[in-house]
Amino acid sequence: MEIVAKLRSLPGHVFWPDDVSLVGSSDIIPSKILTSGQVTDTYLLALAKARGGKLATFDRKLSAAAVTKGNSALHLIATNRS
Repeated sequence: MEIVAKLRSLPGHVFWPDDVSLVGSSDIIPSKILTSGQVTDTYLLALAKARGGKLATFDRKLSAAAVTKGNSALHLIATNRS
């Protein structure tokens, strides 16, 4: 928990409450959630979009299709792979 406390103390930190609903959000397209593994990805992307932020990830397989204009809230972190 020490690392969480340190991260929370950084300038610019803003807490985002867990208040986006997978079933009640007009931004989520349930028919585009094809696997159980996409549920968390979709939720985090919808939360970032609702807050005007970005979901930063290394996951190149993450699909933004289940969130309306999901690509606008997705940031793929570049890696230096050979």
